Amino acid sequence: MKKTNITNRLKEQLQEKGKKEETIVVDKVITEDELKDVLDLEVINSISEDKDLVNFLKENTLKLFNIQAKSVILIGEVLTDVFERLSKQGSSEGVYEKWLKLNNFNKQTALRYRKRYFVFNEAREESKNIVLTLSQNIIDKIYENKEFIELLNNGISKRELINNINAKNIEVKEENWNLIDFSFKDYINLFSDFDKKIETLKEKEKLELQKYLEKINKILNK
Repeated sequence: MKKTNITNRLKEQLQEKGKKEETIVVDKVITEDELKDVLDLEVINSISEDKDLVNFLKENTLKLFNIQAKSVILIGEVLTDVFERLSKQGSSEGVYEKWLKLNNFNKQTALRYRKRYFVFNEAREESKNIVLTLSQNIIDKIYENKEFIELLNNGISKRELINNINAKNIEVKEENWNLIDFSFKDYINLFSDFDKKIETLKEKEKLELQKYLEKINKILNK
């Protein structure tokens, strides 16, 4: 009964936050010019010679990106609210992780959402679109070094911001993994029919698999 009440409260909070923030976030429309270094929209020109169709596809690509970018912020806000609420109540980390699992999020993915929401929330209105189009790697570094938020809010361009961050060669703290919700038994049958599975892989996938197998072998046989 207790678990049901918590779940219902959190669902209600999600709905309320979505309603409250939608008018704020939806106003931030990312333009084609702002996505030049994120999406190669010129590729759409090769899909068809019909200019009207090409323009239609570009417009809807922009719509999709805007929807996805805004959804990330809304989700990040909800995850932040839940995390902070549980922390204030003195709830154990396990409660938060169980709630995440209930909503099909793993801890690391949720943290990435929360980091982007934090940076977005700290950015001034004129800089929020920049935050929406930054890579997660850059977001992580800004989150670890709040001085970059000040640079962002002082009107620095996206390219200048990224160059400043990369020039400092910042290392992002590795988050602590825990094994509470992880079962090694789930992977026991991973290598059954291994030869057949290998044959279905593309060359690029085989190279990637090789890299991870060598790492696994090194860990298990040290």
